[in-house]
Amino acid sequence: NPSTRRRGAVAVFTLVMLVVLIGFTSLTADVGVLYSTRADLQNAADAAALAGASVYASEAMMKVRMGLDGSAALGEVTANAATRAREVAFLNRSFAASGTVVESGDITTGWIDVESATSPIDPAPAPTKYNAVEVIVYRSNNGSNGPVEFLFAPIFGKHTGEVSASAVGVYDDRFSAFDTSVPDAADVWPFTIPVTEYDKWIA
Repeated sequence: NPSTRRRGAVAVFTLVMLVVLIGFTSLTADVGVLYSTRADLQNAADAAALAGASVYASEAMMKVRMGLDGSAALGEVTANAATRAREVAFLNRSFAASGTVVESGDITTGWIDVESATSPIDPAPAPTKYNAVEVIVYRSNNGSNGPVEFLFAPIFGKHTGEVSASAVGVYDDRFSAFDTSVPDAADVWPFTIPVTEYDKWIA
């Protein structure tokens, strides 16, 4: 019967298209989860890098820059940078995770050229040049944060995905001053010094 054959063909076609539609739904949903998770990780990395770089405005780093207690103070600075980065990163969640863990090996302190858009971080500059913290965060099978669990892809045998993000926080200590050679310019240059040094000078 021709009508029966047509109904059978439509049923097969419908079944094939249903599988295809499920596949596209799976792809769309799970790729969306990956993109969302990466955005979460980027937020965590940004916040962690900025928190880490904040140590370069500390009194300990000022001692390093002034050559007062270089080696001991620099160790304190880099340790505090890593601690701040990890603590702040963990306050940021990503998909189905309670907090973002940053491995110690994924935090790099050092120097970066603030005038270059492509300068890599130098992990071993002169102590007085330290100004940057780089943070990398992962959702992976072998990492502390674990992989991203897919919602629909397990139907096709794909259960997890991996994603990462990174950021560099920089303490930019460049400053501007008045040029006293310019006509009608101010006759004093603004500047800052550590209050402890000021107190010593006054004493």
